[in-house]
Amino acid sequence: MLVISFFMSPPAWTGGDYWLIKVEDKITTDVPQKLKFEFSEPARGILQGCKQITVLLEYQRVPAWSWLPFIDSSHPTKDETTIAVEFLNNKFAKSAQAYFGYIGGGLFKVSSTDCTFKSKGLKLMKIDKENEFTVLSYYEPV
Repeated sequence: MLVISFFMSPPAWTGGDYWLIKVEDKITTDVPQKLKFEFSEPARGILQGCKQITVLLEYQRVPAWSWLPFIDSSHPTKDETTIAVEFLNNKFAKSAQAYFGYIGGGLFKVSSTDCTFKSKGLKLMKIDKENEFTVLSYYEPV
C-alpha cells in the first residue's frame, strides 16, 4: 500500500508569479511553439535580470499517467493550452499587453546563460485585477 501511495501522490509545488508583458511575435503551431515576451515591468524571482524571454512550449500530460480516470491533475489540458495560446496571439494582433507567469515549477530554464525556458502546458486564469486574465505556465505537477 505504501508503494501505491507513493506513486499516486504528486509532488507538491508552491508559489508562482506573473508579470505584465508584451507578446513580441505570433505564436505558430510548430513544435515546440516559441513564445517571445518583453517585460513591461521588472521581472522578479526566477526571471530576474531578463528583459525578454523565450518560452519553448511543448504540450505534455503531467504526470504522464494523468490520462487514467482516477488520477486528478491540475496540469492544463491540450484544449486549455490551445485557448491560452489563442489569447496571447489575440493580444499580439492588438498590440495589447497581457499577464504571463508560472505556477509551481512552471518554467524550466534551458541554460544558465540566457532567458530561455521550457513549458509543458498553459492555462488562462482570471486574476484579482479588474476583469483581467493571466496565462500561467506549467512544467511539473502542481
